[in-house]
Amino acid sequence: MKKSIVIILTGMMTLSLTGCGPDMARIKALTEAVEEAVVEEIGNGDKNEGSKENGEEGGSSETADNAATADGDDFYRTSNGSPLYMTVKKYFYETANDENYTRLYEGHNESLMLVDSEKAKYPELDKRLTSLYKDQLALMEENCKTGIEGAKSDLENGYLNGNYSDTYDLSMQRSDSRVVSYYYNNYNYMNGAHGSYRIIPYTIDVESGKELALTDVISIDNDRLHEKLIEKIKESAKEKDLNPDEVFWDLEDTLSHYSSDVTELQNADGDNYENPYIWYLSDDGIHFYFGIYEIAAYAYGATDVSIGYDEMPEIFDSKYLSDDSDKAFIKDIGMPYESLIDINGDGNKELVTAEYEYDGDNYEYANSVTLKVDDASATIKDVLIDTNSNYTKYYHVRTKDKKNYLYITTAEVNDYYCLYLFDLNDGVKLVSNPEGYAYSFTLAYVENSASEESGEICMTDPDSFYLGSRYDLIGSFSAVGRFHVGADGYPEQDSDSYVVTGFIDSPVHSKEDITADIVDENGNVISEGETIGKGEQFTPFVLHRDGSGYSLDTRLSDGRIARLKYSTADYPAKIDGKDINDLFDGMQFAG
Repeated sequence: MKKSIVIILTGMMTLSLTGCGPDMARIKALTEAVEEAVVEEIGNGDKNEGSKENGEEGGSSETADNAATADGDDFYRTSNGSPLYMTVKKYFYETANDENYTRLYEGHNESLMLVDSEKAKYPELDKRLTSLYKDQLALMEENCKTGIEGAKSDLENGYLNGNYSDTYDLSMQRSDSRVVSYYYNNYNYMNGAHGSYRIIPYTIDVESGKELALTDVISIDNDRLHEKLIEKIKESAKEKDLNPDEVFWDLEDTLSHYSSDVTELQNADGDNYENPYIWYLSDDGIHFYFGIYEIAAYAYGATDVSIGYDEMPEIFDSKYLSDDSDKAFIKDIGMPYESLIDINGDGNKELVTAEYEYDGDNYEYANSVTLKVDDASATIKDVLIDTNSNYTKYYHVRTKDKKNYLYITTAEVNDYYCLYLFDLNDGVKLVSNPEGYAYSFTLAYVENSASEESGEICMTDPDSFYLGSRYDLIGSFSAVGRFHVGADGYPEQDSDSYVVTGFIDSPVHSKEDITADIVDENGNVISEGETIGKGEQFTPFVLHRDGSGYSLDTRLSDGRIARLKYSTADYPAKIDGKDINDLFDGMQFAG
């Protein structure tokens, strides 16, 4: 039981800072029933030699070095010249030491970093992202301590309405060879009537690593910008069938206090205060975000409006204009409760909503999701969708041939995820695949040498993105393949090779002599039918799949690479007809 639980959580749960343990509620939900002693051992953060802490995506292989043997070229790459990014996530959690184990605090932080193999190509960008990562972790650690203290005090005084929380979920908005622009969706709750939310955007020049100011990107006087934004804000209300005069406060007066020339609030105590704009770049243009209470009441929510690159090209610095080659993308659009999105790139925005149906009073998992785009809709039925934005994501996918899709990816009750596909090219249509409506995969986790956690490779490029899967060929391990958006919208793999990125680091040794081919670092066979002696250690790092079945490249203790050929890949896998349980000691399998 213990070994299985540890592997089930691989890649989905990371340990927290000292004093903030793992999310027990989430562990219970994912494993359905976990023995208390096992949960406690996970929380204690025991380590296996050479691995990360339990609950993280460990790995005995060096993924950057392994990439060259995966398919004969640079395995980790994009097709549009953008760097390849990953997100790393840290969890924070605390319960009270009372009979109910009252939840005091929960939070998490998701930071953007480069995949290790990209760091030499973009040294300044790497420095900037690593610095932001460290600053954010320091902030989260302080927020965690403050939140726990506040929740303990409220609990002692008898008025803790719900646990304190502070979460930062990252949403990539534009990624190409010139700029990366993303924001944090920050939600904060401190035992009030309701929580608060906002976005915290970053737009960074890829070459210099410089965080860009608004004046670096656009050149327009404040009066003209105010006029344009007032027009856009009013249009956004009309697109939701609302009267802007009834929704918004005095826009002329409110926006007169905003300036593109400031980066923080000026003259806060005076009548002539100046607010900085909250903005970011996306594939369709520059977006301006007005949070709760800024231009309307809390009930209306935040407002996000955009000025398209084609709409006012004269105001943009030419370096940051998005041309046609950049308009193929996979973009995280967050939870589309009522989102205005330009689906097909024609400059007109559609109203996109996701409506959930629940089984009784359990509002954590939906058993039906209806996606609406204006008046068209389609429904996924008889499913289990985790409505927590931490585990379910919505992606707008646009290919180079201007086809548009929506991916919903959501966690299942083990270490797998599933992907649902909606075709948005003629209304809304739910698309099936040979597996049914759900495409099953695991997250594409890799390690980052500068972070405390492993991370997930970002999906940004429809012609080059990464998904994982789990295999039980020498114990259980995770492996990552490179994919593109296929003709029907579903992921299609580019090659028959996968890089092993997650492997439980207990040594696996042969119980008897094993026959295998020896290959070089590029995967070329240099010696056929070698006998590998009893007691040799095998570490997997590249998996190959072809018409004849599976083969697994494993590194031996002397540095040589032995290719194991499987006659059966289903558990229990077989090599030359022999059960792997009879061939190897030390294997661990996910349950």
